[in-house]
Amino acid sequence: MVLSSEGTGPRVARRPPSLPYHPGQALVELAVIAGFLLLLILALFEFGRAFTAWVQLGNMARAGAQYGSMGAFLSPSDDVDAIEQKMITAAMDELGSDHTIWGEQPVVTVSSILKDPDSKAEPGMGTEAMPECIAIVRVEYEFHPIFPVPGLPDSVRLSRTAQMRVQFRPWYDPTVDPAGGCKDVGP
Repeated sequence: MVLSSEGTGPRVARRPPSLPYHPGQALVELAVIAGFLLLLILALFEFGRAFTAWVQLGNMARAGAQYGSMGAFLSPSDDVDAIEQKMITAAMDELGSDHTIWGEQPVVTVSSILKDPDSKAEPGMGTEAMPECIAIVRVEYEFHPIFPVPGLPDSVRLSRTAQMRVQFRPWYDPTVDPAGGCKDVGP
């Protein structure tokens, strides 16, 4: 209510004639917007699930590569193949006891402990010049949305790769293996 400027008492504010009132207009507007809001909420939910899976894949790849970079220090008696298997185990252990993301198990691939193609070290350049090796771990996961959308794929492949320089190589003997104990990167 608005008081009259003449002081004669209260008067009711009226809607201007350019904005007519239609009963049920708010309900129709809600019905138009509700579908869009529901679609937006579902999209945010699916994006959150995909982002969580992507972060977990990164953590898995990092854990596997980290074990590969220090695995020989932790288990000096292991050969390269045993360390690579433990890299896969370290990556899977990052998920906890069930080893799944949203009920599905990701695939962990160890590219091997490879000679770094960017390493400038050559045999015979001194004790500090042994070729560097890198541990590479790739993790892949097939993400299936809970609410499939017609026209979009039923699944999306997510993948993360991590690589770290190998810190300690007790198996390296430059007189036996001038490559540094690493496998050469193939073509």
